[in-house]
This record gives sequence, structure tokens and C-alpha cells, in this order.
Amino acid sequence: MMDSRYDELKEAMLVAVGRFVAEIHFHDDSTGTHVESIGVVAGVIGRVMAARGLIDDWTAEWVERVAPLHGVGKLDVPSAVLNKRFSLDAEHWEVIRQHPTIGRQRITGVLSRMVDAGRLDPHCLESLRQSVDELDELAARTGR
Repeated sequence: MMDSRYDELKEAMLVAVGRFVAEIHFHDDSTGTHVESIGVVAGVIGRVMAARGLIDDWTAEWVERVAPLHGVGKLDVPSAVLNKRFSLDAEHWEVIRQHPTIGRQRITGVLSRMVDAGRLDPHCLESLRQSVDELDELAARTGR
């Protein structure tokens, strides 16, 4: 029973990631290609880390599969800003800086709907939120 529930959750998550990536491509094809490339690179890094015993194979697989989600917030960034050929001005940089927050809101919204539909344990969503908060704190401390 547990394996089928896990497989169902995994499939639902992969569908959600695929839809986000397709939406990113529709919004801006070069950004869509970029987020897919990030997934490939993350997968290579994950497999190397797993081969060295630093993470398990399951984690390496998920790193590759969910890495494209880093660009979800760029769905709300105008294509003209994403593809600007010269330096961004202060206003455009502010738009770009907002994309992680927007991405988190979009992803959390999808996962919340999965919780409401009984397809995701609420504790998983809370754990994700805590992890994201920790990453945000680290980024703030390091200036990234």
C-alpha cells in the first residue's frame, strides 16, 4: 500500500513539474530551455554526489527532476526583461529579485491544492516551507 501511495505522489509531483516547465516554455522559450538545462546539470551533480556516497540515489533523482522549478517565478517576469540584451536598470533588477518569492507562492499553491485533494501529506508541505525559509535565511546572510 505504501509503495502505491508513494508512486502516486511521485507521479503527481512529476506532472506538476512538467506543467510548470511547459508553462515556462510558453512564456519564454529561452527561459524554458534554461530551466531544463539546470535540471540536466543538477542531475549530473546529483549522480556524482550519490556515487561518492554524499547523498542517496533517491535524492539525486529528485534533485534532477525538481531543479527546473527554480525558474517558476520567472513566469511573472516580462519576456522583455528576461531577454534584455543590455544591463538591467534598477527597476528591472527589482522585478528579477522578486521571482524567487513569486515562484515559492506558485509552487506552494499547487502543493496546497494537492494537500486539499488528499494527494500530499500536510507535513510534507510544512517541511518544504521550513526548508525554503532556511534557504532564504542563508541567502540573506550571504547576500545572494
